[in-house]
Amino acid sequence: MSNEPIAASLQHLALLHEKRARLATVQADTEAQICAAAARAYASGEMTLADLGRLSRTLSAGPIAGTDERWRAAFPVSRNKARAALTADENGYGPTATEYHGSTPLLPGQRYSPVGTCVVYVLFADMTPVYVGSTSNMRNRVDTHRKNGKRWDAWTAYRCNDRAHAYAVENEFLRAYMPDLNVAGARG
Repeated sequence: MSNEPIAASLQHLALLHEKRARLATVQADTEAQICAAAARAYASGEMTLADLGRLSRTLSAGPIAGTDERWRAAFPVSRNKARAALTADENGYGPTATEYHGSTPLLPGQRYSPVGTCVVYVLFADMTPVYVGSTSNMRNRVDTHRKNGKRWDAWTAYRCNDRAHAYAVENEFLRAYMPDLNVAGARG
């Protein structure tokens, strides 16, 4: 090229592309190491689901190709489920209250929230939120959803202070996740 400033700029740009590619490789390796360490900590109970939500948020701040795949390879829960737990925790209705987790059907050791306990629940299909609701009788609500043809493979319920609190949390989750099986959308 005869124009020296343009040729120099193109050479500089090529060097920047090479650096970006090297940094992306280092970032991917670091993400994989962090996910592996966090997966061990989560499995041993040293990290909560909300902690995984914080990790997911941090990983999202500098996304590179393959972040979701590295997450799925390391953790038994989706990033969406971890983020929902983080939202619950930050708003005062997460693990410091009571969380209930289950699959369909329930596995040994899993249980519904006690009858009379106000909860907001999220139904998941393939680790994606598909329905958000609130109830004070989780077992009956699950049975009703099943009879009405809704399909999911896991759920999480977050205990709330009262019905008004449950409605507020439900609205927040509905706006955040816009699940496919919810017809009415957020209240108010």
